[in-house]
Amino acid sequence: MSSDNHRHHPVIQESIGYYSVLLPEDYDEASSADRSFPICILLHGSGGSNTSLEETANSLGRDGVIYVLPRANHPKNSAFFDKKKAGFTIWPEHTRPRSSTVNVPVDAVNRFAMERMFTKLIANCIEETKRLYRTSDDRAIVVGHSEGGAFSFLFGIHYPELTRACFASAGYYQVPTEGQDLANIVKENSILISIFHNKDDDSVDFKNATDLSDCLKKNNVPHETHFYESGGHKRRNEFIKRIREYLDNNLRE
Repeated sequence: MSSDNHRHHPVIQESIGYYSVLLPEDYDEASSADRSFPICILLHGSGGSNTSLEETANSLGRDGVIYVLPRANHPKNSAFFDKKKAGFTIWPEHTRPRSSTVNVPVDAVNRFAMERMFTKLIANCIEETKRLYRTSDDRAIVVGHSEGGAFSFLFGIHYPELTRACFASAGYYQVPTEGQDLANIVKENSILISIFHNKDDDSVDFKNATDLSDCLKKNNVPHETHFYESGGHKRRNEFIKRIREYLDNNLRE
């Protein structure tokens, strides 16, 4: 049988997600019994995992914040087979938006459904964390790099009522077609949008960041841009520094 007749399709269904939580080191101490803490979501990139983000949380400071680390649902084949480590992705292997392996295009309905599935998983993680732990705010800060950067922005658009700020690094973005709706969402919910990208990124085109920024400017949506001449696809120290500054100035007691 010809390989042309072997086609890959996503099917949308309910599934069980997984996440981990990093608590402040003094969370269980008697002195903190009456304290509650804000939530910061950390999203990994394609081929990463939630367990790889503990170092990021340490860099941002473990005091005064509950970090919630959702894990993408789908195994990343190159991580498991080539790098011999567990790695996950939001998109099933044959349906990645920029993948050359797609032999049947993902239709818009399924693509939107997959986006909503992962943003819903993040929302569920927030709600479960609020149920299980002492949290101080209904809204979270969402942080991500690469695929995680893309979904930090998407989450803010799908769940503005749960989002205080989006910090997106080197993400690929679906520029909204309804710009005015986006403007209203961001303004009504006072969401901070902060976009980081290196101009020489050879994995995610810098144009993703400029197209998004241009759309936001066109619709008078307040946002920050932090663009750099070099650095490739690596996450910058300035990204961590800006998030830590936000946490220190706005959320830490």
